[in-house]
Amino acid sequence: RRARGAGLVALLVVALLPDGVRGQDGSFCMANCSKPLFNQFCRVTEDVCAYPSGDSEAERATRAVSVWRGEPLGAECLQKFRTLICALYFPKCRYRITVPICWIYCYDAMLTCVRDHTYFVAEEVARGRCLALVASLQVADEACSNGINSRTGAECACTNTASRGAGGGAAAALLVALVTAGVGSLVGR
Repeated sequence: RRARGAGLVALLVVALLPDGVRGQDGSFCMANCSKPLFNQFCRVTEDVCAYPSGDSEAERATRAVSVWRGEPLGAECLQKFRTLICALYFPKCRYRITVPICWIYCYDAMLTCVRDHTYFVAEEVARGRCLALVASLQVADEACSNGINSRTGAECACTNTASRGAGGGAAAALLVALVTAGVGSLVGR
């Protein structure tokens, strides 16, 4: 049942992206790759494909998760979530193509935020959320390592999440909804 749900979420995320945005390794950046003008929360220091209100959106999302979890912003989960959500709103880009976040950074952030809930399979939940972001090209396939997809043999690219994010505000908003509502519905069981 959960596997079907993860597939549906991935399909919804991809459906939110316009046809011209999807690419092999990343998405086309409609703006030039540059340092964002406003980023006090995410503190981006390199050229990215910035979502216009990404900094304030990332801050609101992180604060919402903080309130939902009842934890201060310094908690491990929230620090990793903050880094991930900033990476989703401020993707590193190269030649106007965004570079997806490496799988392990997404998985680690998601797993950290759900692993203390022992009544469901944290690994499955974290994997499902990251697979939805793989479908939207914001996170690289988990088989992408050292520039090669070990499953297909094709070249691939990914980047770490250090103070940057990814394009597609609708998909990032869906991530926030998944974290707050998806885990919330599991906690209520």
